[in-house]
Amino acid sequence: MSAPPVVANPLGNLNTSLPSTRKIHNFIREKAEITVKMVTGEQFTGRVQWLDEHCIALTTGEQNLILWIHAIAFLHY
Repeated sequence: MSAPPVVANPLGNLNTSLPSTRKIHNFIREKAEITVKMVTGEQFTGRVQWLDEHCIALTTGEQNLILWIHAIAFLHY
C-alpha cells in the first residue's frame, strides 16, 4: 500500500472560516489603517500587509513590523 500524496496548505493552519481571519483579510484588501495594542502596552498604528498562522505584518509611517499574534491584546479599527 502506498501513502497518499502530501498536499501542502499554503496558509498552514490559518482557519479562513473564522470571522476574525476574514476581518483581517478585509483590512488587507481595503488597505485600512488599524491600531494594534500589544499585551506589553505598546501600541502601533498602520496597515496590515499580510497575515499567517503566527504573525501579522504591519507597516506604519516609520517602520515595518512583524507582530506575533499571541502578543496582541486587541486590534482597534
